[in-house]
Amino acid sequence: MTWETGLLINQILILISCIIWVSLIIRIIILAYKKTYYDLKETALYLLNSTTILLGAVYYIRLALITQGPKEETKEGSLNILKSECIEEFIIYIVCSLIISFTYLIFNFLYQKHVLNDVNKFKLRALLIVDFAILFILSFTAVLNYYLSMLSEISGYYAT
Repeated sequence: MTWETGLLINQILILISCIIWVSLIIRIIILAYKKTYYDLKETALYLLNSTTILLGAVYYIRLALITQGPKEETKEGSLNILKSECIEEFIIYIVCSLIISFTYLIFNFLYQKHVLNDVNKFKLRALLIVDFAILFILSFTAVLNYYLSMLSEISGYYAT
């Protein structure tokens, strides 16, 4: 994958993630505008679920701390190490995303059961899918950003 292609994919995925997040925010605004007590409690549920984008930001921060790419005898060796690191990080992020998403699912169920007094399975599934989609996209883009930045770093090692 070239740097330009990776950057384009990254920008598209970040845009999709932001659109999903903005749709949650729009839903919050619509429910808050109606100003019924039940709707305000439901708005709080959506507001709490919108925090997934903040949890996804941790993926970026974790990889941003790595400032040097792997150095090997050859450029191909360094790239192989980089690819294996990226795959490993992506798997870790997906597992974390699943754990976070199912934690949100449990929270959403308990919130609906005890606060809203009505468990809506469609909303539970929809929020689970949206939460995981946001975390998945942020996982992929964080690893892709790391790969692209380290790719240029590795290319600099062997430029001479």
